[in-house]
Amino acid sequence: MAQRFRQRQGKIDCIISSPATRARSTASLMAEQLKFPVADIISNPELYFAGTAMFLKSASQVDDSCQTAMLVGHNPAITEFANMMANSEIDNIPTCGLVELSLPIQHWSEVCGGEASLLEFDYPKKQESG
Repeated sequence: MAQRFRQRQGKIDCIISSPATRARSTASLMAEQLKFPVADIISNPELYFAGTAMFLKSASQVDDSCQTAMLVGHNPAITEFANMMANSEIDNIPTCGLVELSLPIQHWSEVCGGEASLLEFDYPKKQESG
């Protein structure tokens, strides 16, 4: 997934992850592949049992020095968050799925639902299915 993200010219300035083992492992693997310092991954315990409100809160607290941020969390909340942000209808973001959004904001504190544009929805088996 990281390789395909890089091929799309993807860039990450900040990674925020649930502290759960699987989420942290996924965040670490992506970081390594994207040449992002694993030690700089921010662990946010609020994302462990999070709903969309906690994902929105986490996004709104990203430092403005970061132009891009990656949130790593759990279903069903991560799918609901992506759908709420972009008014999309993704049924399920599978393990290692990656949703890229563009936000019309100047500051992360301005993040709100329904204003994002869905740039990409990629997942491991997407290449196989077309």
